[in-house]
This record gives sequence, structure tokens and C-alpha cells, in this order.
Amino acid sequence: MAAMQLLPFLEFLSLAHRTRDYGGSDWSMPWWGWGSFLVPLLHTNRWESGVYHQYGQYWISSYYVGAATVTLAVLGFITNRQRRTLLLALLALAALVLALGENGYLYIWLKKFVPGLGFMRFPIKLVVLAVIALPLLAAYAIGKHEEAASKQEIFRRNLILGLAGMITILAMFGLVWAAKVAPEPFDDWDGCWKNTQWRIVFVAAELVLIVMSVLFVQRLRLQLLQLLILALVWLDLTTHSPNLVLTVEPSVFEPGLARREGQPVLRAGFSRAWLDGGAKRFFYGRILADQEKDFIGRRLVAHANVNLLDDFPKCDGFYSLYPRQYQELMGPWLNSTNKLPKGLMDFLAVSHINSEKEPFVWKERGTAMPVFCGGASPRIADPRETVEMLGSVAFDGRREVFLPIEARGHIKATNGASAVVTVREFGNNTVLLDVEAGGPAWVTAAQCWHPAWRAYVDGVEIPIWRANHAFQAFEVPQGRHVIRIVYKDEWFRCGALIGLVCALVCLELWRRSGSGCKADTLTT
Repeated sequence: MAAMQLLPFLEFLSLAHRTRDYGGSDWSMPWWGWGSFLVPLLHTNRWESGVYHQYGQYWISSYYVGAATVTLAVLGFITNRQRRTLLLALLALAALVLALGENGYLYIWLKKFVPGLGFMRFPIKLVVLAVIALPLLAAYAIGKHEEAASKQEIFRRNLILGLAGMITILAMFGLVWAAKVAPEPFDDWDGCWKNTQWRIVFVAAELVLIVMSVLFVQRLRLQLLQLLILALVWLDLTTHSPNLVLTVEPSVFEPGLARREGQPVLRAGFSRAWLDGGAKRFFYGRILADQEKDFIGRRLVAHANVNLLDDFPKCDGFYSLYPRQYQELMGPWLNSTNKLPKGLMDFLAVSHINSEKEPFVWKERGTAMPVFCGGASPRIADPRETVEMLGSVAFDGRREVFLPIEARGHIKATNGASAVVTVREFGNNTVLLDVEAGGPAWVTAAQCWHPAWRAYVDGVEIPIWRANHAFQAFEVPQGRHVIRIVYKDEWFRCGALIGLVCALVCLELWRRSGSGCKADTLTT
């Protein structure tokens, strides 16, 4: 069923900027990171927002699952020697070692044998597997504990659970003591110690209640006790780190808020804004204690992806994957203080721009081209030459469009015949254009090239060429024509078909299984 998502994703990954050598060991779990499963604020520093983070790892502020859960998970593996528990334990252990990145050595060794691992950044992400596996192992421990029938067996298992709890509490004391003896520069040891005292209370209370649960025979009392255990687990998880999840009033997400504060009105498919690299870096590196003011400020400068709330088109965004050619062309300017060349900025339809000194002031530019423009003369060039020309001051997207070497011998419009392009409709999956060309002409589209885009002239499909290294261009014949550009994801359709077939197979197997059970029942 996941094929609908996986197949298009894998296609995009093959076209994206990431390679096998892309991911390093940045933002790995620190070498003391395992201790955070028992002492969540171990060696953390408090940001202005109030959130605690580990040093050098900012992908996740906490992966604490509860000290009692960790204790039970260890017991679940020791007391239940099954294939499932062994698999879960190996999964958790491997994830914890790999999350250490270079600190654990296994990550570097595994990348040599599994090069595909290099596509992923931040080894800390692998801790998610441990976060999933540990509660499942803990459930096995509780299930085994409840199987005790005789008084001797109950006493033995309660004793084991009590000893495990004492070892856990001693380990927590030891970690806090070690943090005091060898602190990191910005540790809040007092806050860590106070927080750990509450973790000790929770782990002790939860384990005591589990011990008591096997002593209750009456069903109602047992259920109330189990609910109390769940409540303690919930309290432990929700209080283990102050401001773990930052919240703001829903009003700051109101659509059009930035526009009312003076943000210019731009229409997708017609013009865009360009966020200055210096202003972008400023907002990436700072966060205000007042989250509402911080978020509103980011909306006013269209930071990251918050521009979507205001229908404010711009040239970039915050994504994990970018088309390879787009990153090759735009990479030098996206996150740096280098100024985007005027010609390239015009081609990208940048009508407004801000600056590092005045990030909230959007200045209008009068030389921006339309997103869809006609009349450029084609030039065949290799990728290196194309990138160099687009980054030069001589580039003029109105006069020339750079096509790949593969286009040589396949193009008819060799001169820059005039063409007037009118955008009739612009949507996420469909663009409708009216074009009037004085002769065979080229129409450029300042939107990223992808093989799923299809172009039709009066209903007849025409090829879309990769133009200006990362964007689109296509030929139109002389005269008036209606151009329809459609996004058709064949891999998505293939995945949907696979999912449908699998669903039908499962339905048929379920039907046969049900019929078989019914027949056996009647025979009996």
C-alpha cells in the first residue's frame, strides 16, 4: 500500500541533489547520549526558547521514553528469550549504536558496505527505531510478570523487578554525579538534578504499582491500578523536559496575516520574492523567547515555508531534497550572503527582494520577467557552461535560453521569434497558457524541470526540455495556441495500481479464510 508514496519518492530521490557521499555524522548522538534514556536533561543546554538540547545534536530535543520503560525493556529481553524479543533487542541496540555516528564506529563501517546510507543526514534519526522497540520489549516484560501463578513465582518475579528498579535508580544517581564532576560548558546541573529526582519518583512508583498488580484478584481494582500506571507514564513523559513542545496561539497561523502587516501581494505563476541570504541566515541562527513574536517575524520575512500561509510565492523553501540541477545552480546563493545576479533574478520572476539590514522591507524590482515568457533564442551548451553563463552579469533570459546538448538536432525554432504568453490558469498540477507566436518560438517556464510534467499544444503533446540548467522550455508553432502543462506522475499511478491489486488479493484471502472457518464450524 505504501507504493503510492515510495515509488514517486524513489524517483525524486534519483533526481535529487543527494548522493551516497552526502550524509556525514553531523548531529549524531553524543557519546553520553544513552544516559539520556534515564536522565533526560543530562548534558543539555537551555535555549532562549526554553527548550533543552544536547550539545551538537539539534534534530530532536528528547528521545526519553521513561526510565521505567527502559528497565522493563531490559527485563523483557532477559525473561522472554523469543525470536521477536531477540529481534526487537537487536533492533534497539543497533539503532542506538548507529545513532552515535562516528562515536559508535559501526555507522562508518556500515556506510562502506551499504553506500545508500550516505543519502541520509543526521545519524540521530536512527534513535527512532529504539524508541519504537523499547516500549514493545517493556510490554513483553509486563506480560511475563502477569503470568506468575504460584506465590513463589510471584515473589521471585517481584524480587527481580525490584532489583532491576534499584539498579536503574543507582544508575540515574551515577549519571547525575558524573555530570557534576565533568560538566559541559553550559550545563544546567541544578535543573538536571531536580528533574532527575522526579524521574526517580516516577520509576519507583510505576514499578511498585506493577508489583502490586499481580496481587489484585478483583478485576475492577486491577483495571484501576493499570489506569494509574498509564497515568504515571503519561505524567513522566509530559513533564520530563520543560517546554518540550513549543506552542503558540492559533491566531498566528491565520492566513493572510503577513499581508495585513505590509507584505506585498504576489500571485503564484506571475511573480516571486527573493529572501536575502544574509536575512535568511540571521533567522536560522536566532530564536526569540516569545514564540508568538518569533513566528510572526518569520512570517513577515517569508522564512522557510511559512510563506505558504500567506500565498506568498518565493524562489526557495525549507526541504530535505532539492532537484539536483536546481541545487547546482542556486546553491551558491540560497544560504549565503552572495547576491543573486540580476539576470538570473529577472529570469526567476523576482519582483520583490529584502535585505539583511531591512529584512521586513520588501523592495519592488521593475525588471522581473514573467514566470512564463516567450521569444528567447535557443543556445546549446553543456551543464558547466550553462551554470557559468546564468551566473554572469551578461545573462538575459528574455533574449536567450540555454538548452542541453541532447536537444541538438531536435529543435525547429532556432531564431528568437516573438511570442506573447498569457497565463489563463495556474494550479499545482495544471497550467493553462494562451500563446500568440509570430513564428516558431520558444516559451520558457521558470519552474523546476521534472519528467512528470507534460506539455500539450492544442491537445497534441510536445516535449518539455530542461532549460537554463534546472527549468523548463518548449517549442510552439506559429499562430495562436492553447498550451496545457500537466503534472502526470506515472509512478504514483503504478503505485496506486499495486496497492489496489494487493488490497484485492488480501480481501480475497480474507474471504477464503472466513469461508474456511465457517465450514469447519458447521462440520463440528
